[in-house]
Amino acid sequence: MYFLVADQLLIFDRVAQTITILVNAILDDATSPEDAYEDATSEIDRIISLLEQPSEHQPATVAVGDSSVAFESNVSPEKFQANVLAAKKYITAGDIIQVSGRSVFPRRSRRRH
Repeated sequence: MYFLVADQLLIFDRVAQTITILVNAILDDATSPEDAYEDATSEIDRIISLLEQPSEHQPATVAVGDSSVAFESNVSPEKFQANVLAAKKYITAGDIIQVSGRSVFPRRSRRRH
């Protein structure tokens, strides 16, 4: 197990589609609380400025695949739904706080040279 104390932390909320920026105000003998607060808020402003910059990266383009190739899940819909219901029961009981449920859709593809 690891414990992390970060100077800066960006917290992504996928549901609300928000980012919370957390910056620790570091207090030491030479820094007043007011100066530490000012340093932290300035760092938050700097991070916001960086996030507002346009991205240099472009979305990847994907060639249209062969639609005649069928995808088949490794888990039946019924089993997947049963797994989700079981996970909800565990969450409600307090046994788990998060689950990563998934269904894999393997597909053979041609190698490109």
